[in-house]
Amino acid sequence: MFALQFLTQIEGIQRVVTFGSIGVLLASALAKLRARDLRPPAELLFYLGLVLSSLVALPWVVDEPLFLRYWRRIAQLFVLMVLVVGIVRRTGRIEAVMTGFLVASAAGAGYGLLTGELMESLSPGAMTRASGVFDNPNGLAHVCLLGLFATLFLWECWRRAVVHVALTVNAALLVAAIVASGSRGAFVGIVGLMVLWAWFCKLREIRRHPSVLVGLLLVGAFFYQVSTLVLAETFLGQRLRRSESFEELQEKEARVQLFESGWHVFKGSPLIGVGLNQFRAATGRGLIGHADLVELPATTGIVGTALYYAFIFGVGRAAKFSMRHLPCGMAEGDRNRLAFAKVAVWLVVGLGFVTMTFWDIGPMILLSSFLGLAYWHRGTARWRRRSHLAPGGPQWVRTPHLLGPSSSTRVPPGNDEGAS
Repeated sequence: MFALQFLTQIEGIQRVVTFGSIGVLLASALAKLRARDLRPPAELLFYLGLVLSSLVALPWVVDEPLFLRYWRRIAQLFVLMVLVVGIVRRTGRIEAVMTGFLVASAAGAGYGLLTGELMESLSPGAMTRASGVFDNPNGLAHVCLLGLFATLFLWECWRRAVVHVALTVNAALLVAAIVASGSRGAFVGIVGLMVLWAWFCKLREIRRHPSVLVGLLLVGAFFYQVSTLVLAETFLGQRLRRSESFEELQEKEARVQLFESGWHVFKGSPLIGVGLNQFRAATGRGLIGHADLVELPATTGIVGTALYYAFIFGVGRAAKFSMRHLPCGMAEGDRNRLAFAKVAVWLVVGLGFVTMTFWDIGPMILLSSFLGLAYWHRGTARWRRRSHLAPGGPQWVRTPHLLGPSSSTRVPPGNDEGAS
């Protein structure tokens, strides 16, 4: 995943990824045909609808090569999403995807640390923003934010003390990289991520074990101290504090102009938009949408925007459905894994206010992995129900394997262990 983040920018690599992914997808489809299991998750069809509906604007686009380049990008992304959903749906091992996010973010932040760029941007009085191996500082910050999400997820999955120490060190590195990048949106996103995690994943645990609340309060107090230091000593703190400076007033005025331009572009073609990545040409002033809130309605219209958010919230709905219909004896850790899907949904929605997520590999692979996990649990529940209906026969439940297809494990009657 880390390699695809950069290598797909090269046209030759794009062809390899495109045709290679399509080949794998066709092979997977043939295998499913033999297994009589060709029904894709309905939520994926919403994103496919976005890909296909965006083609309607092709006859009216201003810059056709630019449109086709970005259409090919979301088409390739859809193929990767199908593969991720299929693999996680088949194996149930979403930890491999989260490990990929962890490695990608740690590599991006670690590169900045090795080159000295991170420490230079964190030094008092510095006026620079670290970008690491990415094109811009915001790219580094958003990847590190997804890495923090993966860190929280793996913290819940892996209980060994040495792993928790490593995850804590990695989280400190990622927070430092976000601060060094000077990204205000990503820094606020850390706060939002912690609040969402506590609300969706820790509320049940707090009700049963109030002592957990003490630990969360200690984490909050620590982050408050870090925030105070950031505001006082770093360039990010200067960007957060300057509310009435001339530069900030200019930036606010530019953002107002951006939203006004987005509204005018949207009114010109409200149904299908002006075409992918045509915002700059449509405004006539070289402006870039910068966020889903502006770019998506203007370039894909009401149809594309509705389909995209139907996909996002469909992932959360699928996870909620699986949580409601799974057996009461399901392990608490499995419930927490599904609860993280809600965190992922709202995190991606929040990122949409500061960046364009609908053609970004990171947020889309994140949501696709949780969609696959929801359907894996749904399939497990159906398997259990069928086994319980077998009169007097042995009960068989499905168990996940990381690199191979799901297999069956015999469980004595009345024993619910291993069902998840």
